[in-house]
Amino acid sequence: MYRAINQTEAKQLMRTTSDYFLLDVRTPEEYSTGHIPNAYNVDYTEIVKRQDELPSNKNIALFVYCRSGVRSEIACKQLLSLGYTNVYNLGGMLGWTGEVEY
Repeated sequence: MYRAINQTEAKQLMRTTSDYFLLDVRTPEEYSTGHIPNAYNVDYTEIVKRQDELPSNKNIALFVYCRSGVRSEIACKQLLSLGYTNVYNLGGMLGWTGEVEY
């Protein structure tokens, strides 16, 4: 099962976790308009098809977000079905404060 976390929890975990992967599951067009720094983009509809681009370590802390939280929830379920064990749903980046890369 994945764990839903808020922005504060996510930032704390990212500061204290040495090895994690930040996954933006929005479309490439949305990603290009702004994203959380160091996020890797794979549209949620392509996760299974592009799973070779995801970390080979199935136990890595995997933080997932989209725009509002709907697609990230679907993506989290897909990631669990692929064998990932440490999945966190950040939900949407609409309320993300802090740095955003454009």
